[in-house]
Amino acid sequence: MADQHKPGETVKASAIYKVVKEGDGGPEFEVTCVEGEHFPPTGGR
Repeated sequence: MADQHKPGETVKASAIYKVVKEGDGGPEFEVTCVEGEHFPPTGGR
């Protein structure tokens, strides 16, 4: 299983990450994250 990260955590490696939203089961999407920055919010309520 791939590592899971939470919004606001520091990105350890620049990459394209798949976002899987919990709860409402919204559609999955991908984001490009840069090492040293933070994972973005997922648009939750």
